[in-house]
Amino acid sequence: MKSSEEWRPAVAKMDSLYNSFRANPNTADKQLALNMLAELREEHPESDVIKAYSWLYKGFIHKTTREWQAVNENMNKAYELGMALNIREIPIRAAPALLNSAYNLSLENYPAHIVDEVNELASQAPEDPFLIHLALLSRGFYHFHQEDYPAALIPFIQAADFFEQNGNEQLFLSTNNSIALAMHRVGRSEEAINRYSRNLSRYYANNNLVGVSQTLNNLSITLNLMGERQRAVDSLKVALQINEELGLEFNAIQAQYNLGSYLRELAELEESEMYFRESLARSEALNLSMGIVFNSLGLAKNLLMREQGNLDLTEIRRLLQLTKDTAVNLPEQDLYIDFALAMTTLESAAGNYQEALRWHKIYQQQYSRIKSTERQLAIEELMFANRLARSEDEIRHLSDVISLKEQAQRNLYAGLAVLILLLIGTGAAGIHFRRLSYKISSMYNVLKTQSNKITGQNKELKRLNEERARLTKVIIHDLRNPIGSIDATLEMLEDYPDKELDQFKMFMHLSVRKMQLIVDGLLQVYQTESLGIQDKLKMQPVSQLLQMEVQEFAVTALHKQQTLVHQIDEIQAVTHNQTLHIIVSNLLSNAIKFTPAGKTITLLAENKPGGWMLIVRDEGPGFRESDKAKMFTLFGRLSGKPTGSEQSTGIGLYAVKTAADKLGAVLSVNWDYKEGVEFSCWFPELHIKPEPKASLEAAEIEAAEISEDARLG
Repeated sequence: MKSSEEWRPAVAKMDSLYNSFRANPNTADKQLALNMLAELREEHPESDVIKAYSWLYKGFIHKTTREWQAVNENMNKAYELGMALNIREIPIRAAPALLNSAYNLSLENYPAHIVDEVNELASQAPEDPFLIHLALLSRGFYHFHQEDYPAALIPFIQAADFFEQNGNEQLFLSTNNSIALAMHRVGRSEEAINRYSRNLSRYYANNNLVGVSQTLNNLSITLNLMGERQRAVDSLKVALQINEELGLEFNAIQAQYNLGSYLRELAELEESEMYFRESLARSEALNLSMGIVFNSLGLAKNLLMREQGNLDLTEIRRLLQLTKDTAVNLPEQDLYIDFALAMTTLESAAGNYQEALRWHKIYQQQYSRIKSTERQLAIEELMFANRLARSEDEIRHLSDVISLKEQAQRNLYAGLAVLILLLIGTGAAGIHFRRLSYKISSMYNVLKTQSNKITGQNKELKRLNEERARLTKVIIHDLRNPIGSIDATLEMLEDYPDKELDQFKMFMHLSVRKMQLIVDGLLQVYQTESLGIQDKLKMQPVSQLLQMEVQEFAVTALHKQQTLVHQIDEIQAVTHNQTLHIIVSNLLSNAIKFTPAGKTITLLAENKPGGWMLIVRDEGPGFRESDKAKMFTLFGRLSGKPTGSEQSTGIGLYAVKTAADKLGAVLSVNWDYKEGVEFSCWFPELHIKPEPKASLEAAEIEAAEISEDARLG
């Protein structure tokens, strides 16, 4: 590697070149910028550092024009070479664009591993706040692409605040756009609008037309979700005009597709069709797979809305076949529901009623899946908001306590100073004594006032926590009632057989079962989180409890033609029966659910110095690297699929982690285990404190009302 004096001037030229292009991007200037990058690299043919930076800036240039395939190729090269050269700035700067390009290209091997890698790099000495917050962007984009928008907001907002405070206008504005996109997806549309408006005023002031067009496009998405489609269309038409003037083909494709979608909702079918056709033609010219998929499907949906006699079934079938051939893993994508509905309408219009029924069944399955996911996200967002509010209350309380301690310390020092002065000035002892008495009295009054204030805040904090606990419980129980009503209605319908309705009844039964599993799982989590167990810990024959669990689940394993083996030491330990049951039952249930027939599941329980260890192994498909970040999260979508007809809610492992935390246990996954999955849970030795039994808190009383027989499927 050459010294910094030799390669840094070249990198500075690259940076200046990129900034000039970004300020006024067009096709001619883009090619000029790329040529100049190539020349700089040729001037230093032996420098791997300049090679890495040239790939980085080449990726940035293609990112400006949204050419994601070129972005991905160049950022991958820059990332790998930057890591090899141990120049942490390069992979950290490349990571956000690399994640976004992989998402936009719908790559199967999404590079989730780089999130942890760049955040680890940023944390190394010497500390660089800019790189730390740039690495946070990668984490934000990862959560955003996983549709975990509440989690994405946290690193996005932290990064944006830093960039704004440190004068990095471009990064602040682009991050602010990402924040607004996440906000409207969690229902905070007005806040999103305010952020877009702020960005637009700055982009216009800086004459940054690319920023204006991208912000207008994002703004239109939020306006459409708010039902203000005409405003959304007006915003997009301005964005489209800017994109066409600058020659930004990808941005133009995106704007035209959105215009087609919004105009269809406004029943402006001819204009809508025009935009879909133009966007599809542009996408095919650029071989842009995502543009082809969305526009061919969008255009087909438009044509299906014509009157029956005007349907061109041949063209519609060609467009839908183009969608199917171009899309990667179409059944796994959210647009599959629109595709299935379009195919249902097409086959029905063509008189292929058997095929129309098959596609209608697929549509019903997709509809049920999406609605279930929406319910899960709504519940998760509620719980996230409650925890965030509780954390804020606790932080305020802690801040008040710290302030009180600091004030008391200052008062003590002041009292000592007065006492010293008193001892020194013996000639004025009486005067000093009276002043000292007055000062001590004042200090006491201040401390008393602050103490009363904190006592009041403690009561208010306790009241708010109790209210949130009751709110969560009420919402969960309110979900139970309509589910029970639907289930009862379905049972009544069984007395009225109808072959045409049998399939729909089956879908409804599956949906109700899934909803019941979700609610029961949330009840179990709520019980575990809110019930205090400190005064309920008892010395238990753990080995007997585990034997009972094994006997119960052996029947389920046998039904799936699996073998459940166990090796359990004689263990006596202080524990809580129901909390331990949650851990063991969910680990065994998951192992059975994801293990194929003919395989073995193993449970081991061993005495260890200072406690005991529980291990559950299976011979299923194991986990992928991308599962690490979601392993113990609520509704985490892991890669494994049930091997039978079981339902998976994404609650089980979260409940296990919550229960393990209650018992002070350490839950972990053995990522080196290659024959399947191995979970281990280390239970430290607990002791029963000889304290008087305290009365149950309000949250404990509520949690105790929940049946202890609630179980995850």
